[in-house]
Amino acid sequence: MVRNQKQVQRSNSVVVSEAGSSGIQSLVERRLAEKQMMFKRKKNSRKIVAPVSKKIHKEGITRRRYRPGVVSLREIRFYQKSTKLLLRKAPFARLVREVAQNMCLRGFVLWQASALEALQEAAETFLVELFENSNLVAINAKRVTVMPRDMQTVRRIRGLRDHVCQTRCKRMLSTKIERSDRRVVITGMGLVCPLGVGVYNCWNKLLSGESGITTITGDSYGDIPCKIAAFVPREQFDVEARFSKNENRTLSMATLFALTAAEETLKSANWFPETEEQRKETGVAIGCGMCDVADVVTNGIALREKGYRKVSPHFVTRMLINMPAGNVSIKYGLKGPNHSVSTACTTGLHAIGDGYNFIKRGAANVMLCGGSEATINPLSIAAFCRIRALCCDFNDKPKEASRPFDEQRCGFVMGEGCGLLLLEEREHAISRNATIYAEVLGYGLSGDAFHITAPQEDGSGAQQCMKAAIEDAGISLNSITHINCHATSTPLGDLAEISAVKSLFGEHYKNIYITSCKGQIGHLLGAAGSVEALFTVLSCYHSKIPPTANLIKCFDNTLKVSDKQMSWEEADRNIALKNSFGFGGTNASVIISNHV
Repeated sequence: MVRNQKQVQRSNSVVVSEAGSSGIQSLVERRLAEKQMMFKRKKNSRKIVAPVSKKIHKEGITRRRYRPGVVSLREIRFYQKSTKLLLRKAPFARLVREVAQNMCLRGFVLWQASALEALQEAAETFLVELFENSNLVAINAKRVTVMPRDMQTVRRIRGLRDHVCQTRCKRMLSTKIERSDRRVVITGMGLVCPLGVGVYNCWNKLLSGESGITTITGDSYGDIPCKIAAFVPREQFDVEARFSKNENRTLSMATLFALTAAEETLKSANWFPETEEQRKETGVAIGCGMCDVADVVTNGIALREKGYRKVSPHFVTRMLINMPAGNVSIKYGLKGPNHSVSTACTTGLHAIGDGYNFIKRGAANVMLCGGSEATINPLSIAAFCRIRALCCDFNDKPKEASRPFDEQRCGFVMGEGCGLLLLEEREHAISRNATIYAEVLGYGLSGDAFHITAPQEDGSGAQQCMKAAIEDAGISLNSITHINCHATSTPLGDLAEISAVKSLFGEHYKNIYITSCKGQIGHLLGAAGSVEALFTVLSCYHSKIPPTANLIKCFDNTLKVSDKQMSWEEADRNIALKNSFGFGGTNASVIISNHV
C-alpha cells in the first residue's frame, strides 16, 4: 500500500507551489476545485487515500503499518513519523480562525477572542507554509488531505508551529506578553477620599499636608482599642442630596462612591459614548477589597430574630464585589469588558493594570478603572484590631496616627473612598483632542507565597513585582525617579518594601523620590492603589512630590523622603513606580510617566 500511495502521489497530485500570502485564499480554493473535479472522473478515487482505521477519526492516528499520521484540526500537531495532515474543508478565513484557535489549545492557554485575533497572522503564515510545500492527496465533502513533500518540510512546519505555541500562545494570558505597539494614556480622573470630593480639591490638600483622619464616635465601637479612622467627609458627600431614596436603599456606599467618581472621571475626559461602537469599545474595571460587612451583620440579625421575610431583597446586590462596576456600566451604557477585581489591598492597582492590558491587547480602546471601598464599621475595625494591623497608640492624636517610614509607626488607619482613572489608547485619545495627563508604561504582578498577612522580610515578592513592571515598560532601572510606596505605616510592611527597593535598584535608590500618601488619607484597602495611582499621575503631570505626613524620624536616613512637598525637577522625563501589596501575598506595580 505504501508503493501504491507513492505512485498516486507522483501521478495524480496537484502541487500548490505558487501560493503567496496575498493570493493564498483564491489559489487554495481553485486547486481544491480542480482536485475535486479530477476525483469525480475517477471511479476508483477512494483507493488513492491511504487505508485508515476508524480510530483515525476518533484519535487522529492509525494503528496500521502505514502510519500517515492523519491529524484533525482539533489537534494541529505532527507525530514523529507523520507526513500527512487532514484539514477540514472550509472557507479560508474560517480555516485560519480554526487553526488559530487550536494553536491556542496546543499552547495550553485559555481560549479568548483576543488570543485568536493575536494569532490570526501566525495561523495564516502556518497555512501558507503548509500549502506552498505540500501536495494535495485526497479530498471529500468534509476534509482535504495534504502531504508535505519531504521530512525537511515537515520539520520546518513543525518548527513554525512550535515557535508560535511557545512564544505567543503560552504568553497570551501571562504578564510577560509580547508588547504591542498600542500605547495607553490617562485622560480622565475622579476621586472621593478622606480629603474630600473632587480631584484637585483633594490634590491641593494633599500637597499642603492636610489630614483626613478623625476620631471614631459612637457606642457601637465599645471596647475596641482603635478609635480612629479616615472617613469621607459627609458634608462634602451628602448621599441624600446626591442620590435618590431608591438608590440609597438598593446600592452600597462603595457603589455610590464609584458612581460619583465615575461621573467626574468621564467629565474630565469629556468622554460620554453615544454611538453603539463607542459603547462597545469602552469598558469598566472597578473592584472592592471586601463587601460592607455591616450589611451582612444587619441581615444576619434580621434573619435570626425576625425570620426570612425581614432579609432585604437588595442584600445580595449590595454585597457583591462587582456591583460598582456593574452599576457604572449600566448608568453610562458601557458595553466593553465589564471586569471586577478583589485582591485585598491590591485591588485598585490590579484593576488599573488589568484595564491597561485590555487596551494593550485590543479588547477595548477605553477603560474606566479603579477601586472603591466603604467598610468602616465596628466589626471591620474590631477584626483588623484582632490581627494587630491597626494603629491603637494615637487615639488622642488621630492626625498623627498614620506615619509611614517613621520609627514610631505602629499600624495603619482604615480609610474609605474611590479613585478612578480613564485609560485610553493613545491614538484614540489624540483623534478626539483629549487632554492627556500621563501614560501607563508597564504593569507587573507577583505573589509572595509566604504568609497570609505578613510580607517577606527581604521583600522578594515586591522586588519581583517591581522588576516585572519595569521589564514590561521596557525601561532601565535608572529611569525611575519617583516611587509612590504602598507603605501603610506598619512596622513590617514599610521595612519590607524599602528592602525590596534597595535590593532592586542598588545605589540608585538614593536618587529616587520616595513618598506615601497614607499619612494623610489612611489606608483605603481596596481603593488604596487606585487613589494613590491617581496622585502619582498628578505628580508626573505637575512635577510635584506630595509630602509623607508625620515623618519625624525615618527608620532609614538614606532615603530621599520628606514630610514636606518636593519639586520633581531633575529628570528629563517624569517616570514613577506605584506599588500596592495585599493580604494573601498579592502584589502589583504600575509604571506611570508624563506624556511625551
